[in-house]
Amino acid sequence: STPASQHISPRLGNHLAMRYRLVATSFGGVGCTSTIRGAVRHTLQTDLPTQMGGGDSAAQPIEALLASLLGCKVATAHYVARHLWARPHNRFESIEFADVEAVRDPRGAPPDRHTVLSLSA
Repeated sequence: STPASQHISPRLGNHLAMRYRLVATSFGGVGCTSTIRGAVRHTLQTDLPTQMGGGDSAAQPIEALLASLLGCKVATAHYVARHLWARPHNRFESIEFADVEAVRDPRGAPPDRHTVLSLSA
C-alpha cells in the first residue's frame, strides 16, 4: 500500500510520478518545522546558527538538504545491491559514504547565475 504522503500522480513522460506533500511553519524568526503529510507524520526542523540570526536549535537547511541527498544515495545503493546486482554470495550489512564534504559561497548566488554547490565523497 502507498503511504498517504506519496500519491500516484498523472504520468510524467512514460512513467508514473510520485507526489510528496509537506507543510512548513516558521519558529523563532528563522527556524522551520516541516511536516510530511501522510499516514505517518514525520517532522524535520532546521535553523540557522546564532551568528546568522538563528537559534542554532537544529541543522541548517543546507545540512538537511545534503543529508537528504546522501539518504537518497544510500537508498539507491541498497536497491541496486539487492535487486540489480543480486548474487547469492553477496552479503552486506551497511553502506557508508565517508568524509562527504560540500562547499558553497557564503555570499549566496550572484543575480546573474545559479547557485553552485560542490559535493565530493
